[in-house]
Parts: sequence; C-alpha cells; structure tokens
Amino acid sequence: MNQNAPESRASEKQSARPRRLPIIVLAVMLVACGGIAYFTHQHLREAERNQEALLGDSVRAAAIEIGQYLESRQRKVKAFAIENRIALNAFAEDVGNDVLRRQIADRLRQAFPGYFTFTIADRDGTDLVDDLDGFVGRACQLSIQEYVEHLGDEPGGDTDYRAVIHPQANNYHFDVMAPWSDGIVLKGAFFVSFFPTHLRSALNAHEAPGHHLVLINSDRPYLIEVTSAGARDKISLRRDINLTDDEIARIKATQDIPGSHWRIVGYLDSDVMADTRTDAWFNAAMILALLVFAAAGILLVAPRTPRS
Repeated sequence: MNQNAPESRASEKQSARPRRLPIIVLAVMLVACGGIAYFTHQHLREAERNQEALLGDSVRAAAIEIGQYLESRQRKVKAFAIENRIALNAFAEDVGNDVLRRQIADRLRQAFPGYFTFTIADRDGTDLVDDLDGFVGRACQLSIQEYVEHLGDEPGGDTDYRAVIHPQANNYHFDVMAPWSDGIVLKGAFFVSFFPTHLRSALNAHEAPGHHLVLINSDRPYLIEVTSAGARDKISLRRDINLTDDEIARIKATQDIPGSHWRIVGYLDSDVMADTRTDAWFNAAMILALLVFAAAGILLVAPRTPRS
C-alpha cells in the first residue's frame, strides 16, 4: 500500500483552499457592495422623507398662524365697527368731513398699526367715500358688493367674506369687512385694508433652509401672492409671478387657509439633498475602499498554491 496517499490528499486540500480564495473574496465583495449601496439608498430615502415631513409641518404651522391672524383681524374689525358706529354714521352723512375722517383713521391706527386704508359702503355696495385718494380701487369695490349681497337684514347681519390679495402698485393689500349699522338698521359694510406684511413674516418664520413656502390664490392655481421675500409686486422684479413647472413638480405639501382665497404650498429646492447625498455616497465609498484594502491584504498574505 502507498503510505503517502493520505498525506498527498491533505496536501491537495490545502492547495485547493488558496485557489478558491479569490473567488470567495470576490463574492464577499460583491455582496458587500450591494449591501452598502442598498443601505445608502435607504438612508437617503429616509432623509428625503424627513425633509418632506418637515416641509409639511412648516406648511401647516404657517397656515394655522395666518388663519388665526386673519380671524383675529376679522373679529377686531367687527368690534371696531360696533364701538365706533356713531362716528361711522356721522361720517357717512358727511364724507367730506376731514376731521371725522382723521378721527376714524387715528382710532384705526391705534387698533391696527400700519393698516392701509378704510371706507364705508351702503347696502348696495356703493362706496360712500370718494375713493380715498385712489386706494379703494375697482377690485375692492367688487369685493364690497359681493359682501353686502349676502348680508342679512338685521344689524348683526354678517357673511363669510373670503379674504383675497388685491394687487395695486406698491400697495398690495387684503381686505377685511364687517357689518355697519346705526345700532338699529343695518346700513352696509365697513371696509378695512391691510398690508400683507404679517403674511410674509409668517411664511419667513416657518420656512426652513432649502424649503419654500408660497401663498397662492386658490382660485388661480400657482399664481404667487406672497412669499417669504414679499408680495407679488416685489417678487415680480426678480422672477415670474407663477410657479414654474419644475417648482410645481417639487410641491410636497399644501394647506388651504379658512376664510380666504389663499392656499399655502411648500416645495423643496432641487439641491436640498445635495450635501446629504454627497456625504452618504462618500462614506459608502470609504467603506468600500477599506473592504478593497482588506481583501487585497487577505489575498497577499494567503499561502500560494504550489505549481504542479
């Protein structure tokens, strides 16, 4: 019998291991590459979902703040009309009385610092004041007429007027209206306009880096009314007044504002994830590089297969 046979078979097994080693290392590397790519992709997708969730929270928070602000303005204008009905009725009887006009304006300024303008209209929606230096334009008068058409016959009559931005050169504003009476008979509407300063501030306060909150007209989709940079008359100097197709495609959250023709939309910068992607794939590449070096080291230190 050949006593060296067992030793020969053991030597063949030891030689076989190194021959299979590169294949095993390659297989491990392929699995590692696939796993790293998969988990990096999942990490980026989760980061993107977090960005979208944050944007949604910002849109809702801004909509709540603007809605509460609008509701507060509506409530206070109604209270002002009740508390100052004597002065308003006297002014309606003598709209050329500048003393009464300044008196009402001063009271309004105390109640609403920085308000834009005011007027009063009768039950037909006709503006009783001579246009207040051109500040109460045709769009405002149409809104007044829409409002009074739905007023009831009682002094406390009211309607759900929906606020809208009225464009006017250097004086973009929105209106709030309340019933105006003499305490017995409903006379018409008391109309007060406000600059959209607080709307811009609310958007700016809730807008995170890489995010955009835009107040649009819900009846004219994607027409920009206000952004964190200002009202449409300001932003029109720098860009189109409508959202672009690319911006529309990146909208991830919307919220209507009760009591208005307004909707807030939120979209992300196209490169909001750029740094996150760069960091994630850089880290993945570093891990792969370490694996490559480790695999090369294994192959270098492995015993060589003897030649036959």
